[in-house]
Amino acid sequence: MAALEHDDKPGSSPLDAEREKLRKAGYNDTEISQILVARALGSSGSAADAPTSQGVLSNVVSSVVAIGSYARGTVFTIRDDLETIFDVAASASARVGAAVILVFKVAVLSVLAYAGWQEWQQHIISTTERAAAEASKASNEAKIIQQRTAVDTMVMTPGQRKAAVCGDEELRRKYGEKEGCPVN
Repeated sequence: MAALEHDDKPGSSPLDAEREKLRKAGYNDTEISQILVARALGSSGSAADAPTSQGVLSNVVSSVVAIGSYARGTVFTIRDDLETIFDVAASASARVGAAVILVFKVAVLSVLAYAGWQEWQQHIISTTERAAAEASKASNEAKIIQQRTAVDTMVMTPGQRKAAVCGDEELRRKYGEKEGCPVN
């Protein structure tokens, strides 16, 4: 008979507790469902915003997307301006006005494109070049340390040792007087 008592009362889960807390906060069942779905998807906004959000973009990508968005919106107005410029029935003032606006739009798009290109060069291209230069520098420093260690531990004739020590600036400072290296 104890089993019947448990069947009458559904088990309480963390989800049920969360629903109850949201009901007490004044949310209706639809809002509660949206909130829980949004939390399950890991979204910080509402569930309605989730499919349209872009996610986190880097600064460069955000700039390029913004420039593309502006350009996409401007293309249709540029087409209208070109139609006005070449429309035989349009007045001269309308043609001149369309030409001035067209020049302005092209100038703005050019400046935005140049700014996007500069940002791309600064953040994407030069970052990879800088990383490659640092890796090369670290590799070269490791080789120099390896050579110095070999010189310090190598058995050489006195003439060989003097040539090796006098040829390297750091070794010259360290062992130069003892080896008889010329002073610069």
